[in-house]
Amino acid sequence: METLLFIAKMYSPAVALITFLLWRDYKRDKEQAKINADLQLFVRTKLVELIEDCVESAKKSTAVQKNLFDTLQLRPCIRNDVGG
Repeated sequence: METLLFIAKMYSPAVALITFLLWRDYKRDKEQAKINADLQLFVRTKLVELIEDCVESAKKSTAVQKNLFDTLQLRPCIRNDVGG
């Protein structure tokens, strides 16, 4: 605050006001950049977790389908593929 008063006395109140506005906007932008970085990290972390869950689900589904297909190959009666 003393710095703004010094600037106002040394130059003019308009220069002090512009200096204050620049300083305020700089602080706000700096805080917003941190918030954005934290949010992006959160989103990336959650997306990685979701992708890993989806991959695991796809692996389990593939294993179940393979097991079912193998079972159908061994038992033609289930497939209605008996001759006669």
